[in-house]
Amino acid sequence: MENSNYLSFNEKDIKNIITASQNNKLVFFIGAGFSKLSETESLKIPSWEELINELKEDLNISNESDYLKIAQLYFLKFGVHDYENKVKSSIKDLTPSKFHKNLFDLKPHYIITTNWDNLIENTAQEKRLAYDLIRSDADLANSQLDKKIIKMHGDFQQHNFVFKEDDYLQYGQNFPLIEGYIKGIFSTCTIVFLGYSYNDYNLKQIVSWITRISKATPKKYLLQGEFDLAQNRYLENHGISLLT
Repeated sequence: MENSNYLSFNEKDIKNIITASQNNKLVFFIGAGFSKLSETESLKIPSWEELINELKEDLNISNESDYLKIAQLYFLKFGVHDYENKVKSSIKDLTPSKFHKNLFDLKPHYIITTNWDNLIENTAQEKRLAYDLIRSDADLANSQLDKKIIKMHGDFQQHNFVFKEDDYLQYGQNFPLIEGYIKGIFSTCTIVFLGYSYNDYNLKQIVSWITRISKATPKKYLLQGEFDLAQNRYLENHGISLLT
């Protein structure tokens, strides 16, 4: 009976997502897990944990578990040049997956991502779709198109990628326009999170934003492969429904 109710819940919310698409109110929020769908046998991208473990090995530390602090320590010890090159090495020359292409079939009004790679914007170009690419506050201020791909954590070309502790603590100072714009999107659009895990720090940061926004906002969903009761309760507490 419980599984039957859950299936019914999914069907209702999938209809809600389709309606949002039809009304130009659908937003996809893309995390690192979505990029891994483009991996091949020869090209693999490290998870955040795997990249942090590489930094720890270079730093010769083993008892530190704070990911943001570890990245900050690497920056302070090796300098900006080595730090940037190390993080850039995690990005591979991948081709957009069929899931990236299918993403645009639902005509999202915005695609927001914490990823640094170019898979999403390359897909839009390949499909000849008109989206402005936003990687900085300057990009947003100069944006002309209504539909946008927003790289909220910057990218390597702009030299403004968000990874170390200072980047997160100073995010509101470094990206004030983007931060305000995304909070406005939360207030008016239906959000679907893809490629985020239960313990993803980026998801926790975004969830903290949601709890500071009025409860009277469109529904928000996180899609994952299997149902997890603990995660479902955690997300529901922050106004996000879990879809499997």
